[in-house]
Amino acid sequence: MIRSNFKHINIRRIFLLILGIVISMGIIHMLFYLSTKSSMDSDDIVHRLFHKVSMAGETNLPAWFNASLWFLLGIVSLLVSVLLKIDPNHSQKTRNFRKGGGILTLVAFYASLDETTYIHENFHLVIDWLFGRFSNFDLDFSWTLPGAILAAFVGFMLLGFLGLFTRPVQYGLMLGGGVFLLGALGMETIGLTWYSHFGTDTNYQLFVIVEESLEMLGIAIALCALIYSVGYKVEEDGSLSLRLFLKEGDNK
Repeated sequence: MIRSNFKHINIRRIFLLILGIVISMGIIHMLFYLSTKSSMDSDDIVHRLFHKVSMAGETNLPAWFNASLWFLLGIVSLLVSVLLKIDPNHSQKTRNFRKGGGILTLVAFYASLDETTYIHENFHLVIDWLFGRFSNFDLDFSWTLPGAILAAFVGFMLLGFLGLFTRPVQYGLMLGGGVFLLGALGMETIGLTWYSHFGTDTNYQLFVIVEESLEMLGIAIALCALIYSVGYKVEEDGSLSLRLFLKEGDNK
């Protein structure tokens, strides 16, 4: 059998490492936030450190960690796309759907850039203008509307690509996408609705932690699932061989 000598990478350790980092960031965020409540000086060292570790911050440690997760997902997706292209054993069906790997790669690299530049949050300026001009409906954080449409479009484009993999990889990618959207669209909308009424109180900070944690863990699940699709084998000469674990019928 083609895949018999190839081993899976241990994704359990990878996921547990990311999970530990995410939990630690959430705890640190809340501890520094509670510390800022006892200080009246908004420019003291505690407030400045809070901005560096806040999971709602821009261009700080959590934002760069999130960007790094997206970047790693893009790298692994690119690797999968290359393996799909160069392996002569893959069927014509596999080659037809490999463009999905390119789409996922572009989305991941763009999202990595967006995490440090917050491009998506500029969408709400246009949407707010449209709603304000043509209706009386006020939509908080209106970038979620085009975000939901874009997510549905990307998901549709990836269906064929998703179908190439074994069930564990398929379930992992779908679970990762679902967890990410729960945070990026669901929890963010809830958190911002709370913010518009009550401001940045303790409950809002909890919403932020849950939202950002879901986003990061969603990326981590998808990343681990995609890594699980790559098998490796050390050859007798010490070189490393890679091969994809695909559904039966697509490895011939």
